[in-house]
Amino acid sequence: KLGDIGVAYYNIGQYQQRIAETFPGYGIPYSLVENIPLTKSEVVKAIFTRLSSDQSLISDIYFSNVEPFLLTHAFHPTEFQEYVDNLLSEGEVLQNILNPMLQENSEIVEGEVNAFQQFRQIVKELCLVLQSEGNRKYRVEEYITKLNYIAKHTHYQNECLSKGETVKIVPLGKLRSLAYDIVFLGDFVDGGFPQTYRPDPILPANPYRTEDEHLHDNRFLFYRVLKSFRERLYLLSPKREREAELIPSIFQTQLEAITIIGSEDITEHEKSSIPGFLSVYGNHVWSIDTPLEGEFPRDYENMRSLIDHVVLVEKSREKTHDKLAFEGIVTIEELSPNSQNCLRELRNETYSVTDLETYAKCPFQYFIAKVLKSVVEEEAVEEEPSSLEKGDLTHKTLYTFYNERRERGDLFLGQCSDDIFEEAERQLDEVLRRKSEEIRNKRLDISEDNLFWKIEIEKLRTSLQKWLVAERYYDLHVTPSFFEVSFGRQSGQKDSHLSSSESITIGDVRLNGKMDRIDIGEKIFNIIDYKTGATIPKKQNILEGHALQLPIYIQAAGILLREQGQTELEPAAGLYHNIRLDEFKTELGIGNEVFNGITYQSYNGSQWGSFRTNNGQLFDEVTFANFLEQITEYINLFVDCISKGRFPLATHVHEYVYSQIEGITPVAPNNLTAPCSYCSYNRVCRVGAFAESFQSDE
Repeated sequence: KLGDIGVAYYNIGQYQQRIAETFPGYGIPYSLVENIPLTKSEVVKAIFTRLSSDQSLISDIYFSNVEPFLLTHAFHPTEFQEYVDNLLSEGEVLQNILNPMLQENSEIVEGEVNAFQQFRQIVKELCLVLQSEGNRKYRVEEYITKLNYIAKHTHYQNECLSKGETVKIVPLGKLRSLAYDIVFLGDFVDGGFPQTYRPDPILPANPYRTEDEHLHDNRFLFYRVLKSFRERLYLLSPKREREAELIPSIFQTQLEAITIIGSEDITEHEKSSIPGFLSVYGNHVWSIDTPLEGEFPRDYENMRSLIDHVVLVEKSREKTHDKLAFEGIVTIEELSPNSQNCLRELRNETYSVTDLETYAKCPFQYFIAKVLKSVVEEEAVEEEPSSLEKGDLTHKTLYTFYNERRERGDLFLGQCSDDIFEEAERQLDEVLRRKSEEIRNKRLDISEDNLFWKIEIEKLRTSLQKWLVAERYYDLHVTPSFFEVSFGRQSGQKDSHLSSSESITIGDVRLNGKMDRIDIGEKIFNIIDYKTGATIPKKQNILEGHALQLPIYIQAAGILLREQGQTELEPAAGLYHNIRLDEFKTELGIGNEVFNGITYQSYNGSQWGSFRTNNGQLFDEVTFANFLEQITEYINLFVDCISKGRFPLATHVHEYVYSQIEGITPVAPNNLTAPCSYCSYNRVCRVGAFAESFQSDE
């Protein structure tokens, strides 16, 4: 009987989608205990809808007898918990909401009751935490925001049942002694089960559980697995997960040391199944030019043309290349006249550095973001500055700090006195306070005394103070002169002395952008870019055309300075000011070695000095000039490709490496999916499938 078969996973959540696709494909009925975010519960949705409304809804048959509160009404945590309890009891939530479900879908009632109980628990825990923070009141909308965030990260169990006899799919914790004739344990690999131990990130010195306790719990779970079957136990150890090779679980090695266990390679897993038939038919379509007409399963006869199309598309991508649109190449002949004109007009657009770098790293990502203008759903807002907000706050603070000093004629801080430095410290702290408050006031969910926000701002203050110390000890006669210099942009904060609303043309491409800072010395200038993250572009990134920012800004600054009559200035370097909590450093993006130690220096966290002569970012004078010309070729190349409709996946993009003899020539990439780590479009991209097939071909 199917009911005598159990399938168990340590982490069942990551396999739910695969189970939902595979079991029905083989015609196997199953029941699964799902872990579902609390915000997906119909009960919880109804409660949030009621909490979020300050008026009685016309169609509200559940809470019509409960007096609503204005969203701006302030509650003490104990008052809010009492209000929610009254709302749920007076609204008779379980009776009114679950009764219709019971009549139509009785199998999900247990899960909804679970969700209801979980919601009451998170309300209770939230109110307890807020009480511990002090005797203050919060607006209703503040409670709702916090509860919604917690609910998104809280799961409840809902059992998905199929009628009749089913295979039971359960978490390890639900296995019982001798519960099934046959048990399958999935994901029996190192790191899957037992799961890799990770100490508590909040209390690293005093982890909530030690590694020994963690391993003890996993051993107990494995003991339950060994007691759960009456006839046979299958331990499933996959060999690969995409490109990675997997190692069998350490429990397998330990089990083999005390008993004899059999092994079996699954070679005909597709036999006598719908996936098996589709696999055989797909191979047939792949191997011949015109698929033969023959017997086809009646239930899938209407899908034959679609299956033929899908297989031929994959064949084109890997072999024939006769359907280029499915490889990211838009052929102009296949477009409507209007679309043809739109594509050609892309050649005359104004591009930002980010646009060009995005195209260089992954043309398909550029196509979705910039051509299709796809909107990415924003992630849940945290109770602290986001990475973007911290970067924006850093730039606004430093711009205001130096702009105020410039207006007073007191720009240069190098080798300044204690009095001047102390005054600069106070000014920097005050600017940071003002700018952080401006950003916080735009976030209705962040109160003035929010602890998380305060901690992050204090960390940023510490980072900026380290930067200020480095500025004080700078002893070269190069002065910070222009800040937030923009070109081709109409809005935003910008330097009124050098910025231009007109775009700048490099090669034959119009560009816009904003430079964080320009330092001026005797007949030279440096470009400074502020960084708050850990990743700094290296020489190879620049040579491959992936890091265009500093080279483009060097050329743009030269154009703007010449327009102001400062024709004697030549570029010396493009530098990164890496402003981080642990230490402040300057790192070289690109530099003319003639000026190393004379007009620009390295700061290693404690002192200034010349960059080492073997630094890969240094170029001799001729190579430095030639390299800036090479960047112009990259700019023209990328925009030409955009206007010709070339938007392949990152895995099909060749790196472009410059050669004085051959010009820009393609070289196979070392890391196929390097741009994919933080891409917002992973779910609509097939780069993973290509990476897997590429690896297997090796």
